Amino acid sequence: MAQLHVALREGFAGEEVVVSVDGREVFRDRVTTRLQIGLASSFDLDVAEGDREVAVDIGGSEAGGPRTVPVAGQTWVGVSLIRDRAELDWTVSDEPFGYV
Repeated sequence: MAQLHVALREGFAGEEVVVSVDGREVFRDRVTTRLQIGLASSFDLDVAEGDREVAVDIGGSEAGGPRTVPVAGQTWVGVSLIRDRAELDWTVSDEPFGYV
């Protein structure tokens, strides 16, 4: 088993965000980025190692969709909403982000 750490980071302003892993909904909430730390919300999930499909859907936005994330041991995924381009910026790391 591996642990997937998901952080919803910059650009969120009260949107409903739904995160699914391998087609299973694992998170649903309205989130707003705390500007002081650049974080809206985060959660951890135990998953099998290997390639996982992580989908982030944002209500009222064209941004979103799936991304294949290679998960081994502990993996951190950061997702930011870039409003002016209606897209998501993904960061995948094997180390925690600074505010975690």
